[in-house]
Amino acid sequence: MLVKKVFVLVCFIVLLFSFFSSSFAQDVAKLSLTTDKQQYLVDSGFMIELKIDNVQQLYGYSIDISYQQNQIELLKLEEGDFFSSRGMETIFQQKNDVKLGTVQLASAILGKSYHVSGSGVLARMHCKAKFEGSALVSFIKVTLKDPNLNDMPSITQNLTLTFFAEKNDPVLSVEPTLLDFGSVEFGSQPEKTFQVKNIGKGEIRGEALSLNPWIRVRPQQFSEDTEFSVVLLTHTIPPGTSYTGEIKIRSNGGEQSVMVKLSLFQDTKTDPPPLLILTPDNNIITRESRLFILCETHPEAFASINQQRIAVDSEDGIFFMNTTLKEGLNSFIVSVWDAYENKRSETINVTRKTIPPQISVSEVPLFVKEEEIQIQGKTEPDASLFFNRQPVLLAKDGSFSVSYKIIHEMNQLVFTAVDNLGNARTVVRVFFHRPAQPNAIILVVGSNTATFNGRSFAVDAPPILVEGRVMVPIRVIAEIFGAEIDWRAESKTVVIALRYDQIVLIVGNKQASVNGKAVLLDTAPLIDQGRLMVPIRFISEVFKAKVEWDQELKQVTIRF
Repeated sequence: MLVKKVFVLVCFIVLLFSFFSSSFAQDVAKLSLTTDKQQYLVDSGFMIELKIDNVQQLYGYSIDISYQQNQIELLKLEEGDFFSSRGMETIFQQKNDVKLGTVQLASAILGKSYHVSGSGVLARMHCKAKFEGSALVSFIKVTLKDPNLNDMPSITQNLTLTFFAEKNDPVLSVEPTLLDFGSVEFGSQPEKTFQVKNIGKGEIRGEALSLNPWIRVRPQQFSEDTEFSVVLLTHTIPPGTSYTGEIKIRSNGGEQSVMVKLSLFQDTKTDPPPLLILTPDNNIITRESRLFILCETHPEAFASINQQRIAVDSEDGIFFMNTTLKEGLNSFIVSVWDAYENKRSETINVTRKTIPPQISVSEVPLFVKEEEIQIQGKTEPDASLFFNRQPVLLAKDGSFSVSYKIIHEMNQLVFTAVDNLGNARTVVRVFFHRPAQPNAIILVVGSNTATFNGRSFAVDAPPILVEGRVMVPIRVIAEIFGAEIDWRAESKTVVIALRYDQIVLIVGNKQASVNGKAVLLDTAPLIDQGRLMVPIRFISEVFKAKVEWDQELKQVTIRF
Protein backbone atom coordinates (compact mmCIF):
# COMPACT_ATOMS: atom_id res chain seq x y z
CA MET A 1 0.00 0.00 0.00
CA LEU A 2 2.86 2.39 0.84
CA VAL A 3 4.52 1.68 -2.52
CA LYS A 4 1.23 2.37 -4.29
CA LYS A 5 0.80 5.71 -2.51
CA VAL A 6 4.36 6.75 -3.37
CA PHE A 7 3.80 5.78 -7.01
CA VAL A 8 0.58 7.78 -7.18
CA LEU A 9 2.30 10.80 -5.57
CA VAL A 10 5.19 10.66 -8.05
CA CYS A 11 2.78 10.41 -11.00
CA PHE A 12 0.85 13.38 -9.67
CA ILE A 13 4.03 15.48 -9.37
CA VAL A 14 5.11 14.50 -12.90
CA LEU A 15 1.68 15.40 -14.31
CA LEU A 16 1.70 18.69 -12.40
CA PHE A 17 5.15 19.55 -13.72
CA SER A 18 4.12 18.62 -17.26
CA PHE A 19 1.02 20.82 -16.98
CA PHE A 20 2.88 23.89 -15.79
CA SER A 21 5.67 23.34 -18.33
CA SER A 22 3.24 23.12 -21.22
CA SER A 23 1.33 26.15 -19.96
CA PHE A 24 4.31 28.33 -20.75
CA ALA A 25 4.65 26.78 -24.22
CA GLN A 26 1.03 26.86 -25.32
CA ASP A 27 -2.49 27.78 -24.24
CA VAL A 28 -4.37 25.12 -22.30
CA ALA A 29 -8.06 24.52 -23.03
CA LYS A 30 -10.39 24.57 -20.02
CA LEU A 31 -13.40 22.25 -19.87
CA SER A 32 -16.15 22.89 -17.34
CA LEU A 33 -19.63 21.59 -16.45
CA THR A 34 -21.98 24.49 -15.64
CA THR A 35 -25.62 25.16 -14.69
CA ASP A 36 -27.57 28.33 -14.08
CA LYS A 37 -27.70 27.59 -10.34
CA GLN A 38 -26.43 25.07 -7.81
CA GLN A 39 -29.68 23.97 -6.10
CA TYR A 40 -32.82 22.48 -7.65
CA LEU A 41 -36.16 21.24 -6.40
CA VAL A 42 -36.74 17.49 -6.70
CA ASP A 43 -38.58 16.61 -9.95
CA SER A 44 -37.52 19.90 -11.54
CA GLY A 45 -35.66 20.00 -14.84
CA PHE A 46 -32.31 21.65 -15.45
CA MET A 47 -29.57 21.73 -18.08
CA ILE A 48 -25.85 21.07 -17.72
CA GLU A 49 -23.63 22.71 -20.34
CA LEU A 50 -20.24 21.26 -21.29
CA LYS A 51 -18.20 24.39 -22.02
CA ILE A 52 -14.74 24.81 -23.48
CA ASP A 53 -12.62 27.95 -23.12
CA ASN A 54 -9.36 29.15 -24.63
CA VAL A 55 -8.99 26.26 -27.10
CA GLN A 56 -6.76 26.64 -30.14
CA GLN A 57 -7.27 24.73 -33.42
CA LEU A 58 -9.71 22.09 -32.14
CA TYR A 59 -10.61 19.41 -34.73
CA GLY A 60 -12.53 16.94 -32.56
CA TYR A 61 -13.01 15.54 -29.08
CA SER A 62 -13.99 12.47 -27.07
CA ILE A 63 -15.21 13.08 -23.51
CA ASP A 64 -16.52 10.66 -20.87
CA ILE A 65 -18.58 12.05 -17.97
CA SER A 66 -20.00 10.33 -14.90
CA TYR A 67 -23.15 11.32 -13.01
CA GLN A 68 -24.99 9.89 -10.01
CA GLN A 69 -27.89 8.10 -11.68
CA ASN A 70 -29.66 7.58 -8.33
CA GLN A 71 -29.92 11.39 -8.01
CA ILE A 72 -30.03 12.57 -11.62
CA GLU A 73 -32.24 11.39 -14.48
CA LEU A 74 -30.62 12.18 -17.84
CA LEU A 75 -33.41 13.05 -20.29
CA LYS A 76 -31.59 14.15 -23.43
CA LEU A 77 -28.11 14.71 -24.88
CA GLU A 78 -27.45 17.16 -27.71
CA GLU A 79 -24.48 18.80 -29.39
CA GLY A 80 -23.70 22.42 -28.55
CA ASP A 81 -23.10 25.20 -31.05
CA PHE A 82 -19.32 25.55 -30.67
CA PHE A 83 -18.68 24.10 -34.13
CA SER A 84 -21.96 24.92 -35.92
CA SER A 85 -21.90 28.63 -34.97
CA ARG A 86 -18.63 28.85 -36.89
CA GLY A 87 -20.09 27.17 -39.98
CA MET A 88 -18.55 23.75 -39.37
CA GLU A 89 -20.41 20.49 -40.11
CA THR A 90 -19.62 17.68 -37.66
CA ILE A 91 -20.23 14.03 -36.89
CA PHE A 92 -21.65 13.89 -33.34
CA GLN A 93 -22.06 10.70 -31.32
CA GLN A 94 -23.40 10.19 -27.81
CA LYS A 95 -24.12 7.28 -25.49
CA ASN A 96 -25.79 7.23 -22.08
CA ASP A 97 -25.23 4.17 -19.84
CA VAL A 98 -27.96 4.57 -17.23
CA LYS A 99 -26.83 1.59 -15.18
CA LEU A 100 -23.25 2.86 -14.85
CA GLY A 101 -24.20 6.52 -14.78
CA THR A 102 -21.78 7.44 -17.57
CA VAL A 103 -22.07 9.58 -20.70
CA GLN A 104 -19.82 9.28 -23.74
CA LEU A 105 -19.64 12.26 -26.11
CA ALA A 106 -17.63 12.54 -29.33
CA SER A 107 -17.60 15.00 -32.23
CA ALA A 108 -15.30 15.75 -35.15
CA ILE A 109 -15.36 18.24 -38.04
CA LEU A 110 -16.06 16.84 -41.52
CA GLY A 111 -12.76 17.53 -43.29
CA LYS A 112 -9.61 16.93 -41.26
CA SER A 113 -7.93 20.16 -42.44
CA TYR A 114 -10.49 22.34 -40.61
CA HIS A 115 -10.33 23.49 -37.00
CA VAL A 116 -11.99 25.93 -34.60
CA SER A 117 -10.52 28.16 -31.88
CA GLY A 118 -12.08 30.11 -29.05
CA SER A 119 -14.76 29.36 -26.46
CA GLY A 120 -18.26 27.91 -26.52
CA VAL A 121 -20.60 25.04 -25.66
CA LEU A 122 -19.63 21.55 -26.86
CA ALA A 123 -22.73 19.69 -25.58
CA ARG A 124 -25.82 20.00 -23.41
CA MET A 125 -27.28 17.49 -20.92
CA HIS A 126 -31.00 17.92 -20.18
CA CYS A 127 -31.63 16.45 -16.73
CA LYS A 128 -34.18 16.02 -13.95
CA ALA A 129 -33.57 16.02 -10.20
CA LYS A 130 -34.77 12.73 -8.70
CA PHE A 131 -34.16 12.67 -4.95
CA GLU A 132 -32.85 14.85 -2.18
CA GLY A 133 -29.14 15.13 -1.55
CA SER A 134 -25.93 16.08 -3.31
CA ALA A 135 -25.02 14.93 -6.82
CA LEU A 136 -21.58 15.00 -8.45
CA VAL A 137 -21.12 15.32 -12.21
CA SER A 138 -17.46 14.81 -13.14
CA PHE A 139 -15.10 14.19 -16.02
CA ILE A 140 -13.75 10.67 -16.46
CA LYS A 141 -11.65 11.01 -19.57
CA VAL A 142 -10.95 13.91 -21.95
CA THR A 143 -9.30 13.65 -25.37
CA LEU A 144 -8.93 16.76 -27.56
CA LYS A 145 -7.45 16.49 -31.07
CA ASP A 146 -5.98 19.06 -33.45
CA PRO A 147 -6.16 18.66 -37.28
CA ASN A 148 -2.96 16.55 -37.17
CA LEU A 149 -4.67 14.23 -34.63
CA ASN A 150 -2.24 15.29 -31.92
CA ASP A 151 -3.51 15.31 -28.33
CA MET A 152 -4.16 18.77 -26.90
CA PRO A 153 -3.64 19.67 -23.22
CA SER A 154 -6.66 20.56 -21.09
CA ILE A 155 -7.84 21.12 -17.54
CA THR A 156 -11.30 20.23 -16.20
CA GLN A 157 -13.76 21.56 -13.63
CA ASN A 158 -16.41 19.22 -12.20
CA LEU A 159 -19.89 20.14 -10.94
CA THR A 160 -21.65 19.47 -7.61
CA LEU A 161 -25.41 20.07 -7.28
CA THR A 162 -27.85 19.96 -4.36
CA PHE A 163 -31.46 18.75 -4.65
CA PHE A 164 -34.17 19.49 -2.07
CA ALA A 165 -37.82 18.46 -1.76
CA GLU A 166 -40.99 19.99 -0.44
CA LYS A 167 -42.05 18.12 2.68
CA ASN A 168 -45.23 16.30 1.69
CA ASP A 169 -44.35 13.44 4.07
CA PRO A 170 -44.97 10.36 1.90
CA VAL A 171 -43.83 7.04 3.43
CA LEU A 172 -42.71 4.10 1.28
CA SER A 173 -44.06 0.60 1.99
CA VAL A 174 -43.00 -2.52 0.03
CA GLU A 175 -44.56 -5.98 0.28
CA PRO A 176 -43.20 -8.61 0.15
CA THR A 177 -39.52 -7.81 0.60
CA LEU A 178 -38.44 -11.35 -0.35
CA LEU A 179 -39.24 -13.15 -3.61
CA ASP A 180 -38.15 -16.77 -3.30
CA PHE A 181 -38.57 -18.52 -6.66
CA GLY A 182 -37.31 -21.82 -5.29
CA SER A 183 -36.02 -24.36 -7.83
CA VAL A 184 -36.06 -22.94 -11.38
CA GLU A 185 -35.23 -24.66 -14.70
CA PHE A 186 -32.51 -23.04 -16.76
CA GLY A 187 -33.89 -21.14 -19.77
CA SER A 188 -37.29 -20.45 -18.22
CA GLN A 189 -38.55 -16.96 -17.30
CA PRO A 190 -40.55 -17.29 -14.05
CA GLU A 191 -42.44 -14.25 -12.80
CA LYS A 192 -43.50 -12.92 -9.37
CA THR A 193 -44.85 -9.57 -8.18
CA PHE A 194 -44.49 -7.13 -5.28
CA GLN A 195 -46.47 -4.02 -4.31
CA VAL A 196 -45.36 -0.49 -3.52
CA LYS A 197 -47.68 1.68 -1.41
CA ASN A 198 -47.65 5.12 0.14
CA ILE A 199 -48.66 4.79 3.78
CA GLY A 200 -47.97 8.44 4.52
CA LYS A 201 -49.33 11.74 3.18
CA GLY A 202 -48.81 13.56 -0.07
CA GLU A 203 -47.77 12.10 -3.43
CA ILE A 204 -45.09 9.44 -3.67
CA ARG A 205 -42.68 9.25 -6.62
CA GLY A 206 -39.81 6.91 -7.23
CA GLU A 207 -38.20 4.11 -9.20
CA ALA A 208 -37.46 0.40 -8.96
CA LEU A 209 -33.98 -0.55 -10.16
CA SER A 210 -32.63 -4.08 -10.61
CA LEU A 211 -29.08 -4.40 -9.31
CA ASN A 212 -28.55 -7.67 -11.21
CA PRO A 213 -28.72 -8.10 -15.02
CA TRP A 214 -30.61 -11.40 -14.72
CA ILE A 215 -33.52 -9.68 -12.90
CA ARG A 216 -35.98 -7.65 -15.00
CA VAL A 217 -38.45 -5.40 -13.19
CA ARG A 218 -41.41 -3.55 -14.75
CA PRO A 219 -42.38 -0.75 -14.50
CA GLN A 220 -39.26 1.10 -13.48
CA GLN A 221 -40.91 4.31 -12.24
CA PHE A 222 -44.02 4.97 -10.13
CA SER A 223 -46.04 7.93 -8.87
CA GLU A 224 -48.80 6.05 -6.99
CA ASP A 225 -49.49 2.67 -5.41
CA THR A 226 -48.09 0.21 -7.98
CA GLU A 227 -47.71 -3.52 -8.55
CA PHE A 228 -44.34 -4.52 -10.02
CA SER A 229 -43.56 -7.56 -12.18
CA VAL A 230 -40.25 -9.38 -11.62
CA VAL A 231 -39.03 -11.79 -14.34
CA LEU A 232 -35.88 -13.90 -14.06
CA LEU A 233 -33.72 -14.11 -17.24
CA THR A 234 -32.25 -17.49 -16.35
CA HIS A 235 -30.55 -18.01 -19.72
CA THR A 236 -28.03 -15.28 -18.82
CA ILE A 237 -26.55 -17.07 -15.79
CA PRO A 238 -24.87 -20.49 -15.47
CA PRO A 239 -27.08 -23.30 -14.11
CA GLY A 240 -26.29 -25.65 -11.24
CA THR A 241 -26.07 -23.09 -8.42
CA SER A 242 -28.15 -20.77 -6.21
CA TYR A 243 -28.42 -17.02 -6.65
CA THR A 244 -29.46 -14.02 -4.57
CA GLY A 245 -30.23 -10.68 -6.17
CA GLU A 246 -31.62 -7.30 -5.15
CA ILE A 247 -34.14 -4.77 -6.41
CA LYS A 248 -33.65 -1.27 -4.98
CA ILE A 249 -36.77 0.92 -4.57
CA ARG A 250 -35.95 4.61 -4.17
CA SER A 251 -38.57 7.30 -3.63
CA ASN A 252 -39.26 10.64 -2.03
CA GLY A 253 -40.76 8.60 0.83
CA GLY A 254 -37.64 6.56 1.55
CA GLU A 255 -35.71 3.57 0.20
CA GLN A 256 -36.24 -0.20 0.55
CA SER A 257 -34.98 -3.39 -1.07
CA VAL A 258 -36.64 -6.53 -2.39
CA MET A 259 -34.40 -9.62 -2.23
CA VAL A 260 -34.67 -12.26 -4.96
CA LYS A 261 -33.61 -15.91 -4.48
CA LEU A 262 -33.57 -18.98 -6.70
CA SER A 263 -31.84 -22.32 -7.25
CA LEU A 264 -31.11 -22.95 -10.94
CA PHE A 265 -31.00 -26.41 -12.53
CA GLN A 266 -30.78 -27.55 -16.15
CA ASP A 267 -31.81 -30.30 -18.55
CA THR A 268 -29.20 -31.14 -21.19
CA LYS A 269 -30.07 -29.89 -24.72
CA THR A 270 -28.35 -30.64 -28.02
CA ASP A 271 -30.30 -28.65 -30.64
CA PRO A 272 -28.74 -25.26 -31.48
CA PRO A 273 -30.99 -22.17 -31.51
CA PRO A 274 -32.61 -21.19 -34.83
CA LEU A 275 -30.99 -18.62 -37.13
CA LEU A 276 -32.84 -16.56 -39.75
CA ILE A 277 -30.92 -14.02 -41.83
CA LEU A 278 -33.48 -11.35 -42.74
CA THR A 279 -31.15 -9.16 -44.79
CA PRO A 280 -29.08 -9.13 -46.94
CA ASP A 281 -29.54 -12.00 -49.38
CA ASN A 282 -26.50 -14.20 -49.87
CA ASN A 283 -24.16 -13.62 -52.84
CA ILE A 284 -25.44 -10.13 -53.68
CA ILE A 285 -23.35 -7.59 -55.62
CA THR A 286 -23.52 -3.92 -54.63
CA ARG A 287 -21.68 -0.64 -55.10
CA GLU A 288 -22.62 0.66 -51.62
CA SER A 289 -19.86 1.20 -49.03
CA ARG A 290 -21.93 0.05 -46.02
CA LEU A 291 -23.98 -3.06 -45.28
CA PHE A 292 -26.80 -3.62 -42.78
CA ILE A 293 -27.09 -7.19 -41.50
CA LEU A 294 -30.36 -8.07 -39.73
CA CYS A 295 -30.94 -11.52 -38.18
CA GLU A 296 -33.33 -13.31 -35.85
CA THR A 297 -32.81 -16.12 -33.32
CA HIS A 298 -34.21 -17.31 -29.98
CA PRO A 299 -34.46 -14.43 -27.45
CA GLU A 300 -32.35 -16.42 -24.98
CA ALA A 301 -29.56 -17.19 -27.48
CA PHE A 302 -26.20 -15.49 -27.93
CA ALA A 303 -24.91 -14.20 -31.28
CA SER A 304 -21.80 -13.02 -33.11
CA ILE A 305 -20.88 -11.79 -36.58
CA ASN A 306 -17.30 -12.49 -37.66
CA GLN A 307 -16.54 -13.35 -34.01
CA GLN A 308 -17.77 -9.95 -32.82
CA ARG A 309 -20.34 -10.42 -30.04
CA ILE A 310 -23.73 -8.90 -30.92
CA ALA A 311 -26.53 -8.15 -28.45
CA VAL A 312 -29.73 -10.17 -28.94
CA ASP A 313 -33.06 -8.52 -28.11
CA SER A 314 -34.47 -10.36 -25.11
CA GLU A 315 -38.05 -10.05 -26.37
CA ASP A 316 -38.01 -10.77 -30.13
CA GLY A 317 -34.54 -12.29 -30.68
CA ILE A 318 -33.48 -9.65 -33.24
CA PHE A 319 -29.79 -8.75 -33.62
CA PHE A 320 -28.02 -6.62 -36.24
CA MET A 321 -24.78 -5.02 -37.41
CA ASN A 322 -24.00 -1.98 -39.59
CA THR A 323 -20.59 -2.51 -41.18
CA THR A 324 -18.35 -1.28 -44.00
CA LEU A 325 -17.56 -3.13 -47.23
CA LYS A 326 -14.23 -3.39 -48.99
CA GLU A 327 -13.84 -3.70 -52.75
CA GLY A 328 -14.36 -7.29 -53.88
CA LEU A 329 -15.66 -10.24 -51.84
CA ASN A 330 -16.76 -9.69 -48.23
CA SER A 331 -17.67 -12.72 -46.08
CA PHE A 332 -19.61 -12.56 -42.82
CA ILE A 333 -19.96 -15.60 -40.55
CA VAL A 334 -23.12 -15.28 -38.46
CA SER A 335 -23.25 -17.58 -35.40
CA VAL A 336 -25.80 -18.20 -32.66
CA TRP A 337 -25.46 -20.48 -29.65
CA ASP A 338 -27.11 -21.29 -26.33
CA ALA A 339 -25.78 -21.68 -22.81
CA TYR A 340 -24.93 -25.32 -23.57
CA GLU A 341 -22.61 -24.18 -26.42
CA ASN A 342 -24.93 -25.68 -29.04
CA LYS A 343 -23.98 -23.57 -32.06
CA ARG A 344 -25.35 -22.81 -35.53
CA SER A 345 -23.51 -20.72 -38.17
CA GLU A 346 -24.23 -19.38 -41.65
CA THR A 347 -22.04 -17.41 -44.06
CA ILE A 348 -23.15 -14.31 -45.98
CA ASN A 349 -21.09 -13.41 -49.07
CA VAL A 350 -21.40 -9.85 -50.39
CA THR A 351 -19.35 -8.46 -53.29
CA ARG A 352 -18.71 -4.75 -53.57
CA LYS A 353 -18.07 -3.59 -57.15
CA THR A 354 -17.33 0.08 -57.89
CA ILE A 355 -14.96 -0.35 -60.86
CA PRO A 356 -16.78 0.66 -64.09
CA PRO A 357 -16.68 -1.60 -67.17
CA GLN A 358 -13.74 -1.32 -69.57
CA ILE A 359 -14.38 0.25 -72.99
CA SER A 360 -12.18 0.71 -76.06
CA VAL A 361 -13.10 2.91 -79.06
CA SER A 362 -11.31 3.18 -82.40
CA GLU A 363 -9.41 6.41 -82.99
CA VAL A 364 -10.88 9.12 -85.26
CA PRO A 365 -8.65 11.51 -87.28
CA LEU A 366 -8.67 15.11 -86.17
CA PHE A 367 -9.89 16.22 -89.61
CA VAL A 368 -12.45 14.15 -91.55
CA LYS A 369 -13.56 14.74 -95.17
CA GLU A 370 -16.29 12.06 -95.37
CA GLU A 371 -19.95 12.85 -94.78
CA GLU A 372 -20.39 9.69 -92.63
CA ILE A 373 -17.95 7.61 -90.57
CA GLN A 374 -17.97 4.22 -88.83
CA ILE A 375 -16.62 3.80 -85.28
CA GLN A 376 -15.84 0.40 -83.77
CA GLY A 377 -15.14 -0.60 -80.19
CA LYS A 378 -15.59 -3.15 -77.47
CA THR A 379 -16.78 -3.23 -73.86
CA GLU A 380 -17.74 -5.89 -71.33
CA PRO A 381 -20.53 -8.18 -72.67
CA ASP A 382 -22.87 -7.62 -69.69
CA ALA A 383 -22.54 -3.80 -69.81
CA SER A 384 -24.94 -1.31 -71.41
CA LEU A 385 -23.48 1.04 -74.02
CA PHE A 386 -24.68 4.53 -74.97
CA PHE A 387 -23.46 6.60 -77.93
CA ASN A 388 -24.29 10.30 -77.59
CA ARG A 389 -26.92 9.25 -75.01
CA GLN A 390 -28.54 6.73 -77.37
CA PRO A 391 -28.39 2.98 -76.57
CA VAL A 392 -26.16 0.76 -78.73
CA LEU A 393 -26.70 -2.95 -79.38
CA LEU A 394 -23.67 -5.06 -78.40
CA ALA A 395 -22.49 -8.32 -79.92
CA LYS A 396 -22.16 -11.37 -77.64
CA ASP A 397 -18.47 -10.59 -77.05
CA GLY A 398 -19.23 -6.91 -76.24
CA SER A 399 -18.04 -5.50 -79.58
CA PHE A 400 -19.99 -2.77 -81.39
CA SER A 401 -20.04 -0.61 -84.51
CA VAL A 402 -21.91 2.68 -84.99
CA SER A 403 -22.42 5.05 -87.91
CA TYR A 404 -22.25 8.83 -87.52
CA LYS A 405 -23.54 11.31 -90.10
CA ILE A 406 -21.58 14.54 -89.96
CA ILE A 407 -23.53 17.81 -89.97
CA HIS A 408 -21.30 20.04 -87.77
CA GLU A 409 -17.86 21.44 -88.36
CA MET A 410 -16.74 20.33 -84.88
CA ASN A 411 -18.03 16.93 -83.74
CA GLN A 412 -17.92 15.19 -80.37
CA LEU A 413 -18.59 11.45 -80.02
CA VAL A 414 -19.37 10.29 -76.46
CA PHE A 415 -19.37 6.56 -75.62
CA THR A 416 -20.50 5.51 -72.10
CA ALA A 417 -20.45 1.94 -70.76
CA VAL A 418 -22.59 1.29 -67.65
CA ASP A 419 -22.89 -1.90 -65.59
CA ASN A 420 -26.05 -3.05 -63.79
CA LEU A 421 -24.94 -1.28 -60.60
CA GLY A 422 -24.63 2.13 -62.28
CA ASN A 423 -20.80 2.21 -62.48
CA ALA A 424 -19.96 4.12 -65.67
CA ARG A 425 -16.90 4.81 -67.83
CA THR A 426 -16.87 7.35 -70.70
CA VAL A 427 -14.63 7.67 -73.77
CA VAL A 428 -14.80 10.80 -75.96
CA ARG A 429 -13.62 11.30 -79.55
CA VAL A 430 -13.49 14.84 -81.06
CA PHE A 431 -12.85 15.73 -84.74
CA PHE A 432 -13.43 18.52 -87.29
CA HIS A 433 -15.27 18.15 -90.58
CA ARG A 434 -13.19 19.36 -93.55
CA PRO A 435 -15.10 18.28 -96.67
CA ALA A 436 -13.47 18.37 -100.12
CA GLN A 437 -16.11 20.87 -101.29
CA PRO A 438 -17.24 23.84 -99.19
CA ASN A 439 -20.20 23.24 -96.97
CA ALA A 440 -23.42 24.96 -97.95
CA ILE A 441 -26.18 25.94 -95.51
CA ILE A 442 -29.44 27.31 -96.97
CA LEU A 443 -31.88 29.20 -94.71
CA VAL A 444 -35.28 30.51 -95.89
CA VAL A 445 -36.98 33.48 -94.26
CA GLY A 446 -40.09 32.32 -92.39
CA SER A 447 -39.25 28.58 -92.69
CA ASN A 448 -38.31 26.21 -89.85
CA THR A 449 -36.50 23.92 -92.32
CA ALA A 450 -32.90 24.45 -93.50
CA THR A 451 -30.52 22.32 -95.59
CA PHE A 452 -26.89 21.34 -95.06
CA ASN A 453 -25.13 20.08 -98.17
CA GLY A 454 -28.53 19.05 -99.56
CA ARG A 455 -29.79 17.36 -96.35
CA SER A 456 -32.72 18.97 -94.55
CA PHE A 457 -32.71 19.74 -90.83
CA ALA A 458 -35.00 21.72 -88.52
CA VAL A 459 -34.23 25.03 -86.80
CA ASP A 460 -35.99 25.99 -83.53
CA ALA A 461 -37.31 29.29 -85.02
CA PRO A 462 -37.50 30.60 -88.63
CA PRO A 463 -35.22 33.42 -89.87
CA ILE A 464 -36.85 36.86 -90.10
CA LEU A 465 -36.19 40.06 -92.09
CA VAL A 466 -35.50 43.19 -90.05
CA GLU A 467 -34.62 46.43 -91.85
CA GLY A 468 -33.59 44.38 -94.89
CA ARG A 469 -31.27 42.15 -92.87
CA VAL A 470 -31.78 38.40 -92.25
CA MET A 471 -31.88 37.63 -88.53
CA VAL A 472 -31.57 34.03 -87.27
CA PRO A 473 -31.87 32.40 -83.82
CA ILE A 474 -28.56 32.24 -81.97
CA ARG A 475 -28.91 28.42 -81.72
CA VAL A 476 -28.58 28.24 -85.55
CA ILE A 477 -25.14 29.87 -85.27
CA ALA A 478 -24.02 27.14 -82.88
CA GLU A 479 -25.40 24.40 -85.13
CA ILE A 480 -23.91 25.82 -88.35
CA PHE A 481 -20.41 26.67 -87.19
CA GLY A 482 -20.09 24.62 -84.00
CA ALA A 483 -19.52 27.91 -82.16
CA GLU A 484 -19.75 28.36 -78.38
CA ILE A 485 -22.54 30.64 -77.16
CA ASP A 486 -22.41 32.51 -73.81
CA TRP A 487 -25.67 34.38 -72.97
CA ARG A 488 -25.40 36.90 -70.13
CA ALA A 489 -28.99 37.64 -69.16
CA GLU A 490 -28.33 40.55 -66.77
CA SER A 491 -26.61 42.68 -69.41
CA LYS A 492 -28.50 41.09 -72.34
CA THR A 493 -25.12 40.36 -73.91
CA VAL A 494 -24.20 37.33 -76.03
CA VAL A 495 -20.64 36.17 -76.71
CA ILE A 496 -20.10 33.98 -79.81
CA ALA A 497 -16.70 32.22 -80.01
CA LEU A 498 -15.25 30.03 -82.76
CA ARG A 499 -11.61 29.03 -82.64
CA TYR A 500 -9.70 32.34 -82.41
CA ASP A 501 -12.61 34.67 -83.22
CA GLN A 502 -14.96 36.23 -80.69
CA ILE A 503 -18.04 38.38 -81.33
CA VAL A 504 -19.83 40.36 -78.58
CA LEU A 505 -23.40 41.56 -79.27
CA ILE A 506 -25.87 43.46 -77.08
CA VAL A 507 -29.64 43.23 -77.55
CA GLY A 508 -31.01 46.50 -78.97
CA ASN A 509 -27.52 47.95 -79.57
CA LYS A 510 -25.91 48.32 -83.01
CA GLN A 511 -22.49 48.67 -81.39
CA ALA A 512 -20.69 45.27 -81.48
CA SER A 513 -17.19 43.98 -80.82
CA VAL A 514 -15.08 41.62 -82.96
CA ASN A 515 -11.94 40.32 -81.29
CA GLY A 516 -11.95 43.37 -79.04
CA LYS A 517 -12.48 45.95 -81.82
CA ALA A 518 -15.67 48.03 -82.03
CA VAL A 519 -17.88 47.44 -85.08
CA LEU A 520 -21.15 49.15 -86.09
CA LEU A 521 -24.01 46.85 -87.16
CA ASP A 522 -26.71 47.64 -89.72
CA THR A 523 -29.33 46.00 -87.47
CA ALA A 524 -29.18 45.50 -83.69
CA PRO A 525 -29.78 42.03 -82.16
CA LEU A 526 -33.30 41.56 -80.81
CA ILE A 527 -35.49 39.06 -78.92
CA ASP A 528 -38.41 37.71 -80.97
CA GLN A 529 -40.94 35.33 -79.30
CA GLY A 530 -38.40 34.38 -76.65
CA ARG A 531 -35.59 33.73 -79.19
CA LEU A 532 -32.43 35.84 -79.44
CA MET A 533 -32.11 36.84 -83.11
CA VAL A 534 -28.73 37.95 -84.58
CA PRO A 535 -27.63 39.18 -88.08
CA ILE A 536 -26.46 36.10 -90.01
CA ARG A 537 -24.42 37.93 -92.69
CA PHE A 538 -22.33 39.85 -90.16
CA ILE A 539 -21.51 36.78 -88.07
CA SER A 540 -20.86 34.53 -91.09
CA GLU A 541 -18.42 36.97 -92.62
CA VAL A 542 -16.54 37.35 -89.33
CA PHE A 543 -16.15 33.55 -89.36
CA LYS A 544 -14.83 33.82 -92.96
CA ALA A 545 -17.89 32.28 -94.60
CA LYS A 546 -19.42 33.49 -97.89
CA VAL A 547 -23.03 34.69 -97.82
CA GLU A 548 -25.36 34.78 -100.83
CA TRP A 549 -28.86 36.34 -100.79
CA ASP A 550 -31.66 35.39 -103.19
CA GLN A 551 -34.25 38.17 -103.04
CA GLU A 552 -36.84 36.27 -105.07
CA LEU A 553 -36.71 33.10 -102.96
CA LYS A 554 -36.04 34.98 -99.73
CA GLN A 555 -33.21 32.57 -98.94
CA VAL A 556 -29.65 33.03 -97.71
CA THR A 557 -26.85 30.58 -98.61
CA ILE A 558 -23.77 30.31 -96.38
CA ARG A 559 -20.69 28.60 -97.80
CA PHE A 560 -17.72 27.66 -95.57
